[in-house]
Amino acid sequence: MRLITRTRFVKRSGGAITIAEVREQLGTIPDEVPEWVYDWADASRLASTKQRLVSDWA
Repeated sequence: MRLITRTRFVKRSGGAITIAEVREQLGTIPDEVPEWVYDWADASRLASTKQRLVSDWA
């Protein structure tokens, strides 16, 4: 069984956690990822906190 999840890891001191740090904690990450995962990641990417966000609740 394989699980694919999208997660954003951040440090308490600020900044993002590197892939090397994730590998250190989880042990292994597959080297080959299906192409659809990259498409999904692009489509579900969260906006940068440095960008002004549009609020469309009307």
